[in-house]
Amino acid sequence: MVIDRKHIVAGIVVMTFLAAIAGEASAQSLRTLPVAEPSSRAIGQENTEFKLPDDPAFLQNGEEKAISPAKAMMYSFLLPGLGQWRTGNKGEAKIFFSIEAAIWVSFAVFMVQGYVREEDYKEFAQVFAGIESTDHSDDFYSTIGEYNSWVNYEAFVKSEGRFEFYPNVDAQILEDYWIENRVADYEPWVWQSADIRRNFRDQRSASRLSYRRALYAVAAAVLNRLASGFFAIRSANVANRTEAAGYRLEVGAPWVKPNEGFRTGLSVVKTF
Repeated sequence: MVIDRKHIVAGIVVMTFLAAIAGEASAQSLRTLPVAEPSSRAIGQENTEFKLPDDPAFLQNGEEKAISPAKAMMYSFLLPGLGQWRTGNKGEAKIFFSIEAAIWVSFAVFMVQGYVREEDYKEFAQVFAGIESTDHSDDFYSTIGEYNSWVNYEAFVKSEGRFEFYPNVDAQILEDYWIENRVADYEPWVWQSADIRRNFRDQRSASRLSYRRALYAVAAAVLNRLASGFFAIRSANVANRTEAAGYRLEVGAPWVKPNEGFRTGLSVVKTF
């Protein structure tokens, strides 16, 4: 079995789909956790702290244990936005969830579009070039898109043979060279006209463009994970902040209001 680009992409889709299921299951478990009751607070005082009382990742010996930046980053690599969700930054998490969903919807659309267009140009070659089968390699379809008939293709290959073996050239040498150097799954063809051949070539280019766009979507999914991982580290640092005095540099949303969204630039924050 030959593993080509489509097999690799299909494997990526399956693994990412399983990872997404696992990530969503983790997020769902957070939504079903009970709300912690205030313990040392005065009666009537509102409890605004982010609590996950039953989550072993947040509890150790009955005390709250915040998620580490490294773990938050790994969650976001698994599913962009999950690291933010686990650290309580749900507004930012929803942004990354939405981006991830849009990426994989785009990937699926482009893959289907590429496949449909591929089937169309193969059937087109059967009707207008006399190709008997649609089970040919990409090299074969690239070749028939460049030559009006197998006669032109054969003449071109033999002309290369004449140049290579000159001056010791005879008919048998050229015939052997033709058989050895023609496309592997060779089948004779004749296009009805040059315009029809160019139409076929345009259809094939459209199919390949759709597949390339699907690969771009995979690259976008990788970038989304990197971005989410970066901001997950930041969200974990915000969730784990201490009351000690000091200064820090920040990138992105304000430290005091992490749910307001993304902002550009650097800021210096002093804590007390």
